[in-house]
Amino acid sequence: MSLSIAPSTTRSPMPPTGSSNLALAAVLANAAIGLAKLIAAAMTGSAAILAEAIHSIAAATSQGLLLLGLVRAARPLRPRHPIRYARELRFWTSVVPILLFSLGAGVAISEGIDQFQHPRPLVDASTGYAVLAVAFLIQLGLAHRAWRQICATPDIGHPAAVTVSVETKAALGGLVAALAGLTLSQGLGWTDADALASIAVGLVMGCVAALMALETRALLVSDGSATSGQEASKVNQAFAFSDRDTAGRGTRQDPGKGKRRRK
Repeated sequence: MSLSIAPSTTRSPMPPTGSSNLALAAVLANAAIGLAKLIAAAMTGSAAILAEAIHSIAAATSQGLLLLGLVRAARPLRPRHPIRYARELRFWTSVVPILLFSLGAGVAISEGIDQFQHPRPLVDASTGYAVLAVAFLIQLGLAHRAWRQICATPDIGHPAAVTVSVETKAALGGLVAALAGLTLSQGLGWTDADALASIAVGLVMGCVAALMALETRALLVSDGSATSGQEASKVNQAFAFSDRDTAGRGTRQDPGKGKRRRK
């Protein structure tokens, strides 16, 4: 008689609520800010504000995919690929932001160059000031929340919190550049300042992409996956134990065998 024992399902650690909430808050905040910046750019004609709108859209898309990565990393582990889903989170926290911010940097720099070649006068700069000021305060709140999440106990969502922190700091730098360009263009009549600010925002986004590329390289060439390797070893041991347990109890010997016959 054969007894079949189903192997126990081992699940990867669920993403922490704090990291998921942080990513969701960043998505909603950057999407709203990006829409407001697009409206302000259309009203003012500022290339710097348009570059900032592109920055916010890229950040919202990146952070939305981070949230997706957190969900996918929490899927059940498989015997053949015990750490595949944990490593998948690295893709969403590094490779995807590199692509998005590289593309956004190119568009922002191109917009600044176009502003140099075809200067556009600013109109209703007060709207631009208001939108950029509100965006600055929101990004400060996100940066503070991301810092608190990073200082918490490291977990599966730690890379996502670090990514959000880097992106919010870059957003603050871009907002400072846009405010400076808008102030110089409006106050001093230096129209080239707006174009320079747009290029500066693009360079900030390019720096974010470069930092993400360096982080990805460090993960690939270093032993940063030691923790994942230990987790994989534990998972493999669990499956091996299950297999031994199944082999030990899977087939019962005939109780008549091995006994001496009575004469």
